[in-house]
Amino acid sequence: MLQRLLSPRSIAFIGGHWARTAIKQSINADYRGTIYYVNQRGERMDEFPTLPVYPHVRELPAAPDAAFIAVNRQQTIDTIAHLSAIGSGGAICFAAGFSESGDHARTQQLCAAAGTMPFLGPNCYGLLNYLDGALLWPDQHGGKRILRGVAIISQSGNISISITMQQRGLPLAMVCAIGNQTRVGFAELSQALLADPRITAIGWLMEAVDNSAELEDLLRAAHGKKPIVVLKLGASQQGASATLSHTASLSGNDTAANAFFQRHGVARTHTLTEFLETLKLLHVHGVLSGRRVLSMSCSGGEAALAADTIEPYPLSLKQFSSPTQAQIKKEMGELVVAQNPYDYHTFVWGDPAKMQQTYQTAMADGFDLSLLLLDFPRRDRCHDDDWQLALSALIAARQALPPTQATAVVATLPENMPEAMSAQAHDNGITAFATLTDALNAAQHAAFIGEHWRCPLPLPLLAAARPTTAATCLVDEYEAKQRLTTAGVEVANGVCASRARINSDDAVAAALSYPLAVKALGLAHKSEQHAVHLACADIAAVRAAVAQMAEVENLGDAFLLEEMVQDKVAELLIGIRQDALAGLTLTLASGGTQSEVLNDSVCLLLPTTSAAVEYALSTLRAYPLWCGYRGAAAADMTAAINQIMAIAAYAEQQAPQIVELEINPLIVGVQQAVVADVLMLCRAE
Repeated sequence: MLQRLLSPRSIAFIGGHWARTAIKQSINADYRGTIYYVNQRGERMDEFPTLPVYPHVRELPAAPDAAFIAVNRQQTIDTIAHLSAIGSGGAICFAAGFSESGDHARTQQLCAAAGTMPFLGPNCYGLLNYLDGALLWPDQHGGKRILRGVAIISQSGNISISITMQQRGLPLAMVCAIGNQTRVGFAELSQALLADPRITAIGWLMEAVDNSAELEDLLRAAHGKKPIVVLKLGASQQGASATLSHTASLSGNDTAANAFFQRHGVARTHTLTEFLETLKLLHVHGVLSGRRVLSMSCSGGEAALAADTIEPYPLSLKQFSSPTQAQIKKEMGELVVAQNPYDYHTFVWGDPAKMQQTYQTAMADGFDLSLLLLDFPRRDRCHDDDWQLALSALIAARQALPPTQATAVVATLPENMPEAMSAQAHDNGITAFATLTDALNAAQHAAFIGEHWRCPLPLPLLAAARPTTAATCLVDEYEAKQRLTTAGVEVANGVCASRARINSDDAVAAALSYPLAVKALGLAHKSEQHAVHLACADIAAVRAAVAQMAEVENLGDAFLLEEMVQDKVAELLIGIRQDALAGLTLTLASGGTQSEVLNDSVCLLLPTTSAAVEYALSTLRAYPLWCGYRGAAAADMTAAINQIMAIAAYAEQQAPQIVELEINPLIVGVQQAVVADVLMLCRAE
């Protein structure tokens, strides 16, 4: 559907100054297709006097594959209607003043005028196709024609321009600025890019997600085929104070988005540098087959710097095998220590053959990414002949190894990696990085995508609940626990009783074992309102607790008397809530009073698996304390996982009625896991 727009054989540029600027971009890029210039005043271009000018789209001799519309917003609607009527392949709507400024009615008019014709925008810069020289772009840019490279889809036109100015040697095949995503968004564009073999990787510069269901379909189609990297802007915990439970503060919109990307093997980056460098590694080498990294340098200081820098990353400095150690000793002598990071000293410096053999011996020992630290001298004051010899030796060593051998040359300072050296490295299958952190960030992302590709596709997500203005209601804790019990969830034993019965009936708690917890029902956060009393040893203590709650605001007449769980090793928080992007999210964290203090949580999307829950729990900082730390009793984590899965299954069955469900805490003992407290918020029926 988008092929004509993305790789057009003919382009109509419509408007005045901005349209003429875009025409110059395409002609200067040696675009070989047909160019139509539409200007209602008949203004010719001095630079291209032979280019015919058409006063109206109706006058064009043929329907263009793509059109760049640079007229005001009302004329944009009229123009796109004519383009659609003559069978054009698609358009770029440059004008602003639509939904981004609150004018949704005008956006609806634009969609109606376009009919089924796709368009980018409105409020967008357009499209830079460096593969074909089709530059539907009204401003300067820093890219050039290439044969293959990465594609970047961005909601920011200005950042898109900045990306084209990068001097990192990243080959840009296509840059698409999509503005408001009114008709075409990330999913549709990425689907079209998947089919182009000239595109090596796809990057998303994203401010908001347009359609999670379409994105999920796209990511399932991309699995194992083409890596995707995202830089999501505007990450914040919006609206946390407006919700009833702690879960929202732990699992806000950005947390859910992060879980969405992780579930589908999208590498989430957090800076523009990290974003571009990851795309660079994926372009040159594709995904990594593992996390084993080799660092080579001719300096002990650089080796120590590499070790310190790599240490916090989820990467492995695998040591050399015994045969390789012996070979290094044979080649380099006793003064060189055969360890990783590898300081090969300067004994072979300036000797291309010996440098090649040095690199080749080390790199052949089963590493997933081999790094050569190489800071090029500044050419205005120094000479770099020997450094170029080192790069040539690395290229030769790389070529002598299997083609899957991922190799990179890395500077320790950005200014020490010239763009020309980056280009030479990339042309020979070696990634060039300006800093160690750039290399390591890219490596961990490329390894993550590779690991995801080697796993089966995840279960399809539950559909996100449609936005609604329906009222919500708090289900009191006793009723919430009864509902969970029917789903196989183990809850603390308890009874519901009125104040009058508690005060008059000595046998009200006869079926329970003391000590008891006494809770007022119908309140969201009972602890904060002093509506919970613990360790009541007898009926007199229960009555005293009820009496002390008399001053609680909005206190009802129903109370929950509940056995306190005695078998306790760990407390967990399990939170489930609806997210507009991801559907039902599952948050796991340390529970009880530790929830806010530790700020340690992990978010999964439903449905999930026991294995995924087990792994997620193991990533929490408190996890070692639950597993028998220093001889202490170990919590029954199998029971905890079973409870979590039962709670998740209940939420899935009740979606989309469930707005929010929080268990805090799930008390995990040596032989059990019991729900002690529940907050349930549902849509009113």
